Amino acid sequence: MELRGKDVLVVGVKRSGMGAIELLQKRGARVRAMDAQVPTAAEQARFAALGVPVVSQEAENVGSPDLIVLSPAVPFDLPLFAVARERGVPVIGEVELAAYFLRGPVIGITGSNGKTTTTALVGHLLRECGVPCQVGGNIGTAVSSLIESSREEQWNVLELSSFQLETIDRFRAHIAACLNVTPDHLDRHGSLDNYARAKGRLFETQIAGDFAVLNYDDAICRGYARHTRAEVFWCQGFSEPGAGSDLAGLQTRAVRDGDDYVVDGQKIWTSEGHQADWMILLARTDTEAPKHRGISYFLVDMRTPGIQVRPLVNLMNGHAFNEVFFENVRVPKSNLVGAENGGWYVATTTLDFERSGITRVMLWLRMLEEVVAFVREAASRGERWAKAEHVRNKLADLRIEFDIARLLARRVAWLQSKGIVPNYEASMAKLYGTEVNQRFCAAAINFLGMAGQLDPGSPWAGLQGRIERAYMAAVSYTIAGGTSEIQRNVIATRGLGLPR
Repeated sequence: MELRGKDVLVVGVKRSGMGAIELLQKRGARVRAMDAQVPTAAEQARFAALGVPVVSQEAENVGSPDLIVLSPAVPFDLPLFAVARERGVPVIGEVELAAYFLRGPVIGITGSNGKTTTTALVGHLLRECGVPCQVGGNIGTAVSSLIESSREEQWNVLELSSFQLETIDRFRAHIAACLNVTPDHLDRHGSLDNYARAKGRLFETQIAGDFAVLNYDDAICRGYARHTRAEVFWCQGFSEPGAGSDLAGLQTRAVRDGDDYVVDGQKIWTSEGHQADWMILLARTDTEAPKHRGISYFLVDMRTPGIQVRPLVNLMNGHAFNEVFFENVRVPKSNLVGAENGGWYVATTTLDFERSGITRVMLWLRMLEEVVAFVREAASRGERWAKAEHVRNKLADLRIEFDIARLLARRVAWLQSKGIVPNYEASMAKLYGTEVNQRFCAAAINFLGMAGQLDPGSPWAGLQGRIERAYMAAVSYTIAGGTSEIQRNVIATRGLGLPR
């Protein structure tokens, strides 16, 4: 983008707006600023030093700029900007402006809850692993302010809000992640659909070869998989009708035939199998060996002839799980991961990296904070139950337990940052976090009373129905990814060294 000599109007003069102003001036643009509020004395002094005139946010002050740049807090659909667009004036956001000049690959992280923590953690992990990176966006430093320090070999780890994403077109995240989407900022977006659509822009600008990281427990996040152009979406083919907790008892067969393996059998509880491009598959390649030693680990293209996917609808009337049937499915030998009959060890390592659950712990902690606010409000109205000592004690206990769950999950991330494969530590995090959540959901749905049992969408649903959804799903979290009983076995044998 050539800016030298161009007349540019920046709307919104806080952190992002100031970053845009400084970037534009360094690129030779003539900059004016506009804000709905009167700048403070310190801001006025700074603008004077920069030689930037500041005007009030009114239609007659827009003038005829060559470009309008909006700060995230400024709604894109205000009438004065619609008039400018009708006159052919480009109207873009601060992040979109930065995208023209930002060097190096981008990790973009969004979500309603937990994105600040996740962004900071990703930046920390990269630095600990010796990977050069800088962190910014909604988390603190405006993206425009990162331009001068950006380098081609350096990662840019960016927290991105819906306000920043609704105006992007050129901006692209090489790795894009959405943690969750719950009702938020509806005063700005008007509806949950509009809010979710703004978040989804992060994935719509990706191209083949990029990566999309989506929380499959969140229905809206799952839906983004249909719109991203990122390259591959994976599912996991581990469990079978007769091999869930006893995973090593699986019966799906893979028989060597020339340069291929021929796979026959069935998998169950395959999350997002109906949307996945590829599957990581465990199949038995030696029926005579002890059950843990006769399993191999394959990468399977879900478009291969002979694969049939059937939906399994859960008790919340949602479709995430599937049955997958294999009939004479040919898998190239080159798609074998590790040694033949050595797949059990690859699979256990996969599960060790799956089980920290930091995203879910942070989401549940946010819900606990919402329940605490609900109880406080009930107490302020004089409702006696909300003032009861046992209610306060239960909420305090849950907060302590969630803090412990968060630390256990962070321990797993720390081990990974040191190049250590977490083992019983991941099982500790998974076991404790999911069981604390069960206790929380049982308490929360009782605190909310009858309204807590209503589905999202009901005008009378407590906390927009989120607790009802969480309560319905709570038991499944102690089963998926390895039951609590399996986690206790791992902790006992591998952590405490107890005999089998």
